[in-house]
Amino acid sequence: MKLFAQTLALALVASCTSVARITERERDQLSRELHARVETAAPDLDQARSLARLERPIGRDDAVAIALALAPEAREAFAALDVASAARARAELVRNPLAQLEVLRLGGDTDVDFDLSQPLAELLTRRARIERADAQMQAERQHAARTLVRLAYDVRRAWLEAAAAERAQQLAEERFEAEAAAARLAEELHAAGNLVESELALSRLALAGAREKSTAAQMRAELALLRLARRLGAPDARVELDRSDELGAPELALESLAESAEASSLDLREAEARVDAAARAAGLAGREALLERSSVGVSAARDDGRRGAGLTLGLALPLFGGVDVARAEARARLELERERHAALSLDVHERANTLLKSYLAAAERHHTTAQELEPAARRFVDDTLRQYNAMQIGVFDVLEARRMELDAQEQLLARALELNLIAADIEELRAGSLPQQNALAPELE
Repeated sequence: MKLFAQTLALALVASCTSVARITERERDQLSRELHARVETAAPDLDQARSLARLERPIGRDDAVAIALALAPEAREAFAALDVASAARARAELVRNPLAQLEVLRLGGDTDVDFDLSQPLAELLTRRARIERADAQMQAERQHAARTLVRLAYDVRRAWLEAAAAERAQQLAEERFEAEAAAARLAEELHAAGNLVESELALSRLALAGAREKSTAAQMRAELALLRLARRLGAPDARVELDRSDELGAPELALESLAESAEASSLDLREAEARVDAAARAAGLAGREALLERSSVGVSAARDDGRRGAGLTLGLALPLFGGVDVARAEARARLELERERHAALSLDVHERANTLLKSYLAAAERHHTTAQELEPAARRFVDDTLRQYNAMQIGVFDVLEARRMELDAQEQLLARALELNLIAADIEELRAGSLPQQNALAPELE
């Protein structure tokens, strides 16, 4: 009985200290893992400083720092890790012993029986249960890290889309201003009898189209900012973007992308930990099923003035195949986790190869647009203005050249967004998170 009392006291002390210690350790390890994988130029922020930072224009790194402090997804990841930490601490504990007191009054005599028992499984499988819990803790840690990495790159993509939408709105406003000026000139020329009715109608149609395009671009920009604010965890905030953080052509190291993605994959590490946990569970299944209702303990009795004490042992008899069923189920779960890991490995390789080809194609399109199409459109506008100043062409020819230039600038913006979104997917893959889908630039027109 003294031994059982000592075991109970140790379990109570452990329950008071282990959870806090493990939780602090796991949170610290998760924070270090995140900083190693998501590099930002912005400092870490708490909630108060994040809200204050939103009062100024933010760049993409600022957005990530703010989201990691404010977004509910970030707090959820840490909370899930705390749950796993508590489960890990519980694995170290021995279940409380069962005490039974029986007092019987028989023929004027009082019989007293006292039993104290402990499940055998708690004593004989403790080390194996701790090892299984360690593997499960590793899986949950990798899962939490991947959740935070994915959040960081979701925020970066939302920032890119909002920045592109604002630039698209600016180009739409420039187009509307050009069409409005052309429409006023057309009205004047028509009033003077120098423009036929059909050409005036075409000018009015072009103005209406530019107005509709400007209104739609403004709506898309506002919606993109709302989506970004939601990603940041501050849906009611008035988000303003730092315009100095331009959508340039990103520079990426693309060598051995598939191999580096597999080596750094948090998804694969989580799957490996779940395979390990399933393997340890398979090793435990038979013993846990066999010892499920078995116990060992001490018993003391007083009967008719006599007293006695001794050991008790209760064993569950494996008569109905429960042990075999438990082992079969555990082996099936292990095979399931192995196949999931194998499929995930193929997904990582496929995504890496697909993103690499997508990036190279998008980079070529962006280069062609930036180095050939858009400069050619600018030169055409300059040449058209020179001819107009020499009175060789009319003002509507200048407007048509300006339309072509705006078309080229919108196309360059779409190419830049496409390239940056794919680059964000590649960076996320290198950081250890499997992107949910390949980046496709949203429509800006």
